[in-house]
Amino acid sequence: MMIYIKVCFLCFYLFQTTSLDAFQKDKTKLKHTIEVYHPGKENGGLQKQALIEVKNNEGKTTAYYADVESVICKETVCKIISVRLFWNEFGAYKKFIIKKGTQLEKWEGLPFTFLDYQKLQDILSNKNSPFKELKIYEVVNTLATSSDGSSSYDGISGATSISLNEYETIFGATLTCYTLWHWVYGSIRTNIRDITGNNLKSSDFIKLLKSKNKEDRNFALEQLTFHLIYEDQISKTILHQYKNDKLSLKSMLNYFEKSTVNI
Repeated sequence: MMIYIKVCFLCFYLFQTTSLDAFQKDKTKLKHTIEVYHPGKENGGLQKQALIEVKNNEGKTTAYYADVESVICKETVCKIISVRLFWNEFGAYKKFIIKKGTQLEKWEGLPFTFLDYQKLQDILSNKNSPFKELKIYEVVNTLATSSDGSSSYDGISGATSISLNEYETIFGATLTCYTLWHWVYGSIRTNIRDITGNNLKSSDFIKLLKSKNKEDRNFALEQLTFHLIYEDQISKTILHQYKNDKLSLKSMLNYFEKSTVNI
């Protein structure tokens, strides 16, 4: 019975594309063509990427998604499929899905298991993953350590090895984890934040600046600075929030640097 439940859940988790499109059929989808960078790509890593912005019936942005390559592999031994990644309106990662009839694979063609997909979701949800500081050449020949203390190489070729704990990667699929993690937290996310910031009104920014959520406040100040938005009420709100230890001095000064407002 438990196996049956897990199989059903896996099918629902992976193959939501049809139901998702049906759920969004009455919503507006805007396509943005953006330029993105991935540290695993050659020649600077710059490429064009389609980014879809999803708005609800009231015109409010509720999500973004992009279809990306599952793995960056210089050899011809990797199976590459399309993975759809989802973020909220502030660029926070939500989930991934793959199309029905496709599956992610590990080294030597082994398919991802139910637990592998669960672990991948956990890995992509961790913005402080060790992948943040790694270069692709360091990942190509990765030494992964399991919970029982045993180790095995988890890459394709190369002389450089790094050590990752069991919960930080998927055995035989470290390149996939690395590739998708950098899609999630790279320049696509930056573009999402900038697009959302460009859509907001002054009243929206003030509401975010007064939010109890630190991430909301930081987002507002970041976007106000990026879009060079200077208004009296916004400036007063920023000063008030700073005096109440809600904003950092560095961020506030960075915002006022090009402003004509005296602080």
